[in-house]
Amino acid sequence: MSSGRTAHLPRSGGRRDHPGVTRPGGCHDSSRTAGPARAAGRAGGRSRPGHFKGVTTVVLKLLNLSRADRAYFGEKDAQQLVVIRKMVKDLNVNVEIVGCPIVREPDNLAKSSRNVYLTGEQRKQALSLSRALFMARDAVEKGERDAGRIKDMIVKEIESQSLAKIDYVSVVDAEELNDVSE
Repeated sequence: MSSGRTAHLPRSGGRRDHPGVTRPGGCHDSSRTAGPARAAGRAGGRSRPGHFKGVTTVVLKLLNLSRADRAYFGEKDAQQLVVIRKMVKDLNVNVEIVGCPIVREPDNLAKSSRNVYLTGEQRKQALSLSRALFMARDAVEKGERDAGRIKDMIVKEIESQSLAKIDYVSVVDAEELNDVSE
């Protein structure tokens, strides 16, 4: 570890060099970063290019250093949880990734270190996100299958708040985060 490179899991058949990543001495090495799964480029990953590459690199380093049997991640960032699970599977990391349910404040806002900085009005309007998601869940449970209608329902609820700004809304499958139509 003194070279500053992360420990990596060898692939069967020996090491493969990848273009674009250079280790000291000019040789190519893919051990500096953990490339995120394709799921990282979908949904919120489109508006945060490179974000999940950083997340997977840091998480892989921590998993390698800790040698933990289990690692716990919140379901609040569902895409991050999918990307980390895929990374662990793809790289054969011997750890169980456990998703933890979203913890909510009494007013139903998700607990978050960032939410403590919201003003009273911002907090009130931020609740439109959870309302929209609960409305979408309820619609699906009642039989709605048209992803366009579900997306429109979410957008309408969030846009009803003057301070709300939508970055993206996607209706995706839970495994690969592919957009779905129904």
